[in-house]
Amino acid sequence: MENQLQNQLSLVETLALNRVDERLSGSRSALARQPQLAPTRYEIVTRWEERIGNNVRRTIISKQLTVSSVPDGNDCLVTLEMTPPEIRPVDLTTLEEVVVRLSTLYQRLLLRVSATGQLLALLNHAEIVHTWATIKQELASSCLMVAQVCTISAWCFSPPDKPTAPDKTYGQVFPHFFADTNLSFQVQLAAAEPTALGNPVLTLTGQLTEPPTDRAAVAQQIALAVALDDEPGPPPAPDGLAFACHVTYELQAATGWPATIEATVNCRSEAAGYSKEYDLTIQQL
Repeated sequence: MENQLQNQLSLVETLALNRVDERLSGSRSALARQPQLAPTRYEIVTRWEERIGNNVRRTIISKQLTVSSVPDGNDCLVTLEMTPPEIRPVDLTTLEEVVVRLSTLYQRLLLRVSATGQLLALLNHAEIVHTWATIKQELASSCLMVAQVCTISAWCFSPPDKPTAPDKTYGQVFPHFFADTNLSFQVQLAAAEPTALGNPVLTLTGQLTEPPTDRAAVAQQIALAVALDDEPGPPPAPDGLAFACHVTYELQAATGWPATIEATVNCRSEAAGYSKEYDLTIQQL
């Protein structure tokens, strides 16, 4: 339960973005986030796409999130309210049906967040645990693999962990990008040109780290997927796989809260005719 909640709550860190201003020394005043935020709505759209030869499997998930924040001493209290997800295509896989059911877990979150964006407490934890107990029983009675139901929630791109080096590089893990295989990146943070409205822009560009990423395991899973195609290509060699990770944050100059977040992670094998890509867009309405 704790790991599943952390998967869901990683979105909270994405939207808070308090820690971003710590990562650019000398830019703190420009990026400082205001502790009080009137209810603000965001549209969240995620897309998973897997291509094998000429066959494409694409899933699009959209929802709306309302965020509000009030100061509480040195911390702030953040409320997040999520609408039920809309998933296309409508002929959902079993796992996608489970994701829709799980969305009730985090339709409403009450959080205590530090001045630097660290999640300190989930204030309605008991409410969520009670909801989870009901959902878990329903899933178990349906003979579904409860341990896997949250893997699709990997769309939650959270900002990286604390710096591992003074040159603004960070570790970032995207869990279950391939079944039980995670992708790990060393991510470089940089400031880009502000928008025409003067909003600060930050970019994250990732290089695959191995270990912990297991190229051989990824290649094996791609080979199994390719083998099921009507005209299967050759199995990929681990060193022939290409990985990419890129995130762009546009922050509101007046408040420091996000205006737009765009993120992409992909893996490709040209030889096998295979690609898997994940895109996320968070846009203030």
